[in-house]
Amino acid sequence: MFKYVSIICRPPGTDRQEVIDYWFNVHAPLVKRVLPGLRKYIINVAQPSPVTGELPPYDGIVELYFDDMESMRKALTSPGWLSDERKASSVKVIDYKRIQGYYVEEHEIPL
Repeated sequence: MFKYVSIICRPPGTDRQEVIDYWFNVHAPLVKRVLPGLRKYIINVAQPSPVTGELPPYDGIVELYFDDMESMRKALTSPGWLSDERKASSVKVIDYKRIQGYYVEEHEIPL
């Protein structure tokens, strides 16, 4: 499996819980609808440290899974992904000055 993993910080001045609610209830359904070839979509919401209780400096980590690198390339250059609708929704969730994104191949290690 190939995936795009991004570390997400919400836009400055926004309420964390409101952004998370929008992410799950509006943005995620939109991404699922417009991103061809998407095999799995994971939203990891950042939690406080079990040791210190502090929240990390990011709000979540997103994983978008594809069968192969070519499928990912096609998806991320597709009209739906590049649409104004998707971009307008993304800026409600993502501070693009702080986003970190990575293209990776997943290798699951059996336990």
